[in-house]
Amino acid sequence: MLIRRNKLRGGDPVQRLKFCNRLVTTVAQIPDFLDKLVVSDEAVFSLNSEINSRNMIKYAAKGDGHPNDHYVEHQQGAQQIMVCVVLTQQGVVLGLHFVEGNLDTREYIRIIAYNVIQRDFPPRNIDRDSMWWQQDGAPCHTSNATMRYPRGQFPGRLMSKPGDWSWPLVLQT
Repeated sequence: MLIRRNKLRGGDPVQRLKFCNRLVTTVAQIPDFLDKLVVSDEAVFSLNSEINSRNMIKYAAKGDGHPNDHYVEHQQGAQQIMVCVVLTQQGVVLGLHFVEGNLDTREYIRIIAYNVIQRDFPPRNIDRDSMWWQQDGAPCHTSNATMRYPRGQFPGRLMSKPGDWSWPLVLQT
């Protein structure tokens, strides 16, 4: 079985604990907070049965790094498709979008602007003014251009690496 582990850096445990404590406190103060959270993410699927280890994350025990006896073979030029999706706490899928190749800033903004906010929010009566937007620390999520868009749509309610509420996870390759 293939297991990919991310080694924790010096400040990671403190940052993650701080994030978790804030989340618990916020949910205690605002019981419907999780109902007002939309989460974006994407996954890559290869058409040649190649395993995308970014989809399988387990954290290493303190002081235990990436195991040497596991590795991922990568075939250059393998056909792949990326699936982008936004989820609500109730399991509602928004913005389902397929991207051939890699996701870049321009495409990510287009997906959240047109597929999610303009197309999927209105028929589900999702009130953007009360929602929080969560995205991880992927480069296409945290570029200056990308950050301007969700900051404008979710002022003060952006959960992201450089957001209003800092997302504590950065994947290391």
